Amino acid sequence: MPYLEPDDESLKAQEYFGEHEQEIAERLDETIVYFDEVRCFISKDDNQPYIVVVLRSYCPWGPHDPHTYALNEVLEGFLKSYRAFPELTHSPIYLSDMFDFVVVKRKGGGQSSFEKLLWPNELEAPEGDEEYE
Repeated sequence: MPYLEPDDESLKAQEYFGEHEQEIAERLDETIVYFDEVRCFISKDDNQPYIVVVLRSYCPWGPHDPHTYALNEVLEGFLKSYRAFPELTHSPIYLSDMFDFVVVKRKGGGQSSFEKLLWPNELEAPEGDEEYE
């Protein structure tokens, strides 16, 4: 939605998410092991809308786990292939055009406490794993 002002763009992305949250959640649930829920937030730092993928607390993965790195690839592919407005055939808009994403893991014992798992701008390939180097 590059034709909108930055503030409007974020609000429109958040509106879109609110209207399509269930559909996005269903697609992610089919794709991601340990998927729990999906949320949306707008960063106060840069006004960027984010899709937050929440994994279940018993997910054994950590921030530097090869599975977490692979999850990044899955989510990037998902966002780049999910057509936000299928009716736009000549200039399609994908979720990746509207949102960045982050992944958190629910901490045991609470519905509102989370552990940071995957911030793509901080992602590094696992050391010693030839598959990702």
